[in-house]
Amino acid sequence: MALSLLILERMSSGLGVTGIVVAEIVPVLALHPLAGVLVDRLSPVRIMVVADFARTLLAVLLPLESGSVLGVYSVAFAISAASSFFNPAAGAVPPAVVREKK
Repeated sequence: MALSLLILERMSSGLGVTGIVVAEIVPVLALHPLAGVLVDRLSPVRIMVVADFARTLLAVLLPLESGSVLGVYSVAFAISAASSFFNPAAGAVPPAVVREKK
């Protein structure tokens, strides 16, 4: 939401907001199948830590790129890509931790 408002302020155009939405959705559609396979094969906790670290670095980078519309699109794409790995891993952790009632 905040990135959409930033782009709207920079471009004063609904088309710019559409671009940020596309930049956030494309990685989800492209990477979720791969992320699910990786979560099944690797440690979900480790994937969560790496993805969250990547998202943190990208969030710190965002103020440096906020002057460039392409920079904001790139950071939004990368944050969404990292989230595409974090979210399936986060969904896989609770069943591994919680025991089944007998």
